[in-house]
Amino acid sequence: MRTIASILAFFMGLVGGVALGYGLALLLAPAEGSQARERLRGEARALGEQPRELAQGVRDRVEAAVAEGRRAAALRRAELETLAYADRPPAQTPDRLPPL
Repeated sequence: MRTIASILAFFMGLVGGVALGYGLALLLAPAEGSQARERLRGEARALGEQPRELAQGVRDRVEAAVAEGRRAAALRRAELETLAYADRPPAQTPDRLPPL
């Protein structure tokens, strides 16, 4: 989890740095004040949506990885249950092991 948090923090810093640099470039570029402000507003709105989209993408990938991990754990558990009770008669075999 620490690795995912580090990567996410890096990209958030990167996006913030790009936004700050772009905003300063717009403010310092020769243009009429009202035009520069309007352009900056539009760009700020567009940049404001990017972190949300990035976070949703990360969230989706993490949820998929967790679901895959749960499926793999359930399969492995079933294999281990089969191996653990293979040599016992059915009367001594529990229907199911208690949940973890």
